[in-house]
Amino acid sequence: MSKRIASLLLAVAAAAALSGCASTSSGSTNANASMAATNKTCCCGKPVDGKTTVSYKGQTIGVCSPACADYFSKASDADKAKMAAKVTSTAK
Repeated sequence: MSKRIASLLLAVAAAAALSGCASTSSGSTNANASMAATNKTCCCGKPVDGKTTVSYKGQTIGVCSPACADYFSKASDADKAKMAAKVTSTAK
């Protein structure tokens, strides 16, 4: 019985680790941001990590993690537009 519980806990922990930014393009992930992002807050509300960005309609948008970059890149065009507008309107 304890092996079953341990397996279940391991599966839950793995799923949580892989989910990344759940709050959170024709965008691409760039772990070595060649162009600096103008925003300081990710679309999910966390601070950007300074290393991971996505490109969206000519903009370089900073995100908090590769998982959040993946979330952004898989979003619909309408959702990408909303996320980009959210972070670029608050960029300072």
